[in-house]
Amino acid sequence: MAPRALFALALALGAARLAGADLAEVDPDDVLRGNDNETYVRLVSPSPAPTVSKAPTVSLVPTRSPTSPAPSTSPAPSTAPTDSFAPSTSPEPTPTPSENGPPSRPRAPSPKPTEPTPEPTKRPINEGLDDDKDCENDPYNALLFPFVFLLLGACTMQLTSKFAPNVPYTVLMLIEGCLVDWWASLDDNDCPFNPMQQTLSMWAHMNGDLILYAFLPALLFGDAMAINMHVFKGAFWQCMWLATVGVLASAYVTGYVAWYAMPYDHPRALYLTMGSVLASTDPVAIVALLNSVGASTVLTIQITGESLFNDGVSMVLFKLFFDIYRDKHDDNLPKFLVQQFLVGPLIGILCGGVTVFWLSLATRRFSHEHATIQLVVTICCAYISYILAELADSSGVLGTVSAGLVVAWRGWPLVVEPEALESVWEFLEHAGNTLIFALVGVITRRVAFGSRYIRRRDFF
Repeated sequence: MAPRALFALALALGAARLAGADLAEVDPDDVLRGNDNETYVRLVSPSPAPTVSKAPTVSLVPTRSPTSPAPSTSPAPSTAPTDSFAPSTSPEPTPTPSENGPPSRPRAPSPKPTEPTPEPTKRPINEGLDDDKDCENDPYNALLFPFVFLLLGACTMQLTSKFAPNVPYTVLMLIEGCLVDWWASLDDNDCPFNPMQQTLSMWAHMNGDLILYAFLPALLFGDAMAINMHVFKGAFWQCMWLATVGVLASAYVTGYVAWYAMPYDHPRALYLTMGSVLASTDPVAIVALLNSVGASTVLTIQITGESLFNDGVSMVLFKLFFDIYRDKHDDNLPKFLVQQFLVGPLIGILCGGVTVFWLSLATRRFSHEHATIQLVVTICCAYISYILAELADSSGVLGTVSAGLVVAWRGWPLVVEPEALESVWEFLEHAGNTLIFALVGVITRRVAFGSRYIRRRDFF
């Protein structure tokens, strides 16, 4: 078949697909040639129902060869042809024999074509259709993550307290996060995501700053407010020594060892950034173990107090080294250190003082309203001190810790219901630790086993 006819057949097949015609009835012998090198293809639509005897509908779809000349711009004849051509904006002349092809066949008259019933098409998932609601990425599915893992945490805590009291709770939550994410990825559904996959993806792709702002203030303020200030005064300088010099030495040693040991050609500042992240410690499991074995109160306070301050110091080192890596650091290093280590704690002390003054105004015993006011004020103090310190381009961690220490120093004698306040803050700490370590497990599984940049040999 000539290339021009093949091109016409291809266009006819495309037009037939759009018009709903039976593609199997398009025969290459139905390719006709008219005047001006135009090519016509006879398209036969599906036969009507057997109860009605009608001739099959015949229409001619004009297609133009890529080598044929453009149609002339002469005015249309006065009498329009009886046959219709699709697509067409003006009446076409009757095909006549030409020098480049055989004489055209007479065009058969066709009755008024019937519009075929359009076939249902599969629409996109996020189009808001009622029948596809279960496939949409619904925002409220994000609420599934905290309640599922809080329930798993409650079951884990009940089982470990009975059968394995020495197993760290946070480590188990990290493992459960990995397992739940792996289990949710096994579901082979018609929809791209099931609700559990949706909520895990939402939380795994959450903004990092949002995670810090949502979880850190509650965890830091709760630990600082619950500290024994009488014992902490005696161990203050030991905690500060470990949280400053110890964290700085740990960050440098870890960074330089990684720089020499790892076979990657990265800048030194990037390895120091990694060292500053690894220098911070989480004493939740250690403190729980020390309390269970009856360790010294001074040792427990030293570990707890050092963990409060080393988070802030490691955050400051992270900002410093990461800005150096990106060539955005300030050349005035003393100004940077003063702003980080003095402005944030001063803001925290101010917020803590305002909180203590407000607590002194709501000291009516056995008053449910005043107990609620004190609870709300302490929660707001934790988050407002962190936000204000970050807005001042300082350390929000040190600001929140300073506010919590002020409340622990002067606020507890003013609390109306100490047991209720302690219970609420213990729940906030438990919920924060549960969700953070479960989220770490989800992200760890996805990065370690689903990333194209990490291979199996990187684990050995």
